[in-house]
Amino acid sequence: MRGTMVAGNSDQCGSLQKRSSRRNVLSAFRSLLFIAILVSTGQYAMVGQFREIPPPMLSAATDSLPMPTDVDVQPSTGEKLLWLAGASAAFSLFDYIGFNMARTDDGSLKLYRVMQVLVQAGLTWLLHEMAGLGTAVAFNVVWWTWGMDALYYVYTDMFNAGGHWERRGAFERAILGNQCTWAWWTPLGISRGMDNKRPIAGDALMAQMALGAAAAITITVTF
Repeated sequence: MRGTMVAGNSDQCGSLQKRSSRRNVLSAFRSLLFIAILVSTGQYAMVGQFREIPPPMLSAATDSLPMPTDVDVQPSTGEKLLWLAGASAAFSLFDYIGFNMARTDDGSLKLYRVMQVLVQAGLTWLLHEMAGLGTAVAFNVVWWTWGMDALYYVYTDMFNAGGHWERRGAFERAILGNQCTWAWWTPLGISRGMDNKRPIAGDALMAQMALGAAAAITITVTF
């Protein structure tokens, strides 16, 4: 969930180099974090983590009996991580498209927020059915700790659409520029009184996102 970006003062030249250096470090950290998550997910998927159904053990007395067809097979760790990553990427892409299409009109933006809640609920239900309760909970942990919004800015840099859509560099200007006031619903925002006029530092948001991603992966693997 994002809001209107407030431009910084142009006369703060003394700290420009220091802020630019910190932005570069945080941008690199963000990229490395996403690469690490994708690599760990791929490793789980490729090293034999997928479910294996053992062959049935038949004896002479039972080899003529029909085998049950409704075997309940649980998803493997690799499958659950792939479901988590796919649902997160899909929801963030929906957010990128929907928000930018509606951001210039208050009525459309309110309608989009309702649709966003419904899509999130639908993906949560799908994850529960296909990958278990732990994966469904982990998906919402990623969202609550601002991971989905971080992925939104990945799409912003990737597509760099024109018109009234947010363009490449929005992450550096709004988030690393410490101008984010729309993360009031995250744990950091709640701890600060849910004040939607008080900016949250970009490095704090990145740390929160990293902890949330680690917690989501742990929940998915454990449960």
